[in-house]
Amino acid sequence: MTEDILTADRPAAEPESPGDTPVWSLNLQLLHRSTLHSAENRAAARAAALSWLASSAAMRAAMRRQPLLDSAYDGAPFEVDAEGVIARATAAPSGKFWHFMAEHADPRAQKESNQRAPLRWRLEIVVADNGDCDLLGTRLSCLTAFPFIPVSTPGVHKDFIAGHSLIDGDAHVANAPQMVTGHESYERLLKRLLSPSRQMPLVVVSGTGDHRAGREFLIEPDRLGRTLQGLAHVVALPADFWNSLRRDIGPRLGVSHGAVRVFQPGVARGDDNNGHWVYGRNGMGTTPDQKKFGNTLYHRLRIAALRSTEFVDSWPQLEAFGDARSAPAGVLSTLKRLFSRSQRG
Repeated sequence: MTEDILTADRPAAEPESPGDTPVWSLNLQLLHRSTLHSAENRAAARAAALSWLASSAAMRAAMRRQPLLDSAYDGAPFEVDAEGVIARATAAPSGKFWHFMAEHADPRAQKESNQRAPLRWRLEIVVADNGDCDLLGTRLSCLTAFPFIPVSTPGVHKDFIAGHSLIDGDAHVANAPQMVTGHESYERLLKRLLSPSRQMPLVVVSGTGDHRAGREFLIEPDRLGRTLQGLAHVVALPADFWNSLRRDIGPRLGVSHGAVRVFQPGVARGDDNNGHWVYGRNGMGTTPDQKKFGNTLYHRLRIAALRSTEFVDSWPQLEAFGDARSAPAGVLSTLKRLFSRSQRG
């Protein structure tokens, strides 16, 4: 059975009317391990976050009013409160945990014609030493009456993927698809697919069997890999390997003729297809809208992740890495004030 991804997915909790009271809503959470386990790796991740702060159009005026001290780049706590922007960093005295938060208004919300625009956005970044690896994560939340506002992988997390050797289980998190081209790459796909330590969905884009230029895949694997980076693995499976996959994992989990299947974590040989979404030619058509397909699949994957309480609760907290009271008292009292203000919106 196939689904039409362009029409099937609907958020479970739509507001009753645009007048509903805005609330803070978590819209995206990405959290990965980094094999580059070192103080230098964590410093580079913090620098990437602060580089975003300095370059963001929404933050620029505030940063001119309150430039960061050099100590901020060394992992010290700081705060910025200017031009409608709130930004702060907290850190464990041990240096093993750094949490960054930046919050600003959405200029679109000032336009009467755009009632669905969020009132405010909040970006959080965490950089932590988890003992045997580093943890790098980003979160996006917004103040809105409309849940599940469209988002994409933040640029700072794309930097983490490109330069910090992020892994999911025993597989690298990539910004491009794995291309199955022969026996060795097929075995890597099978190993990743069946790995009990995999936590991200794995999206297999099957070939059409038409080897003419531009027709081998209905959905472009490269484009989908860029869109889903950080949220799912993407693998391109040519027609020559349809039967191999069907043989090795069971006929009910096969994927072929241009279809796209999302394999959730915990796949075992012989499983049925419950929960492992498949989107076929009937739903996508012969010339699917590439951008719409990718964005809609991203939307569905992130909502599924956020509905997992275990996943949301895996976000690292300062208390697990050090005593928050060890930070300067003035900074902490100011942070408490800023947090209370931001909660009020």
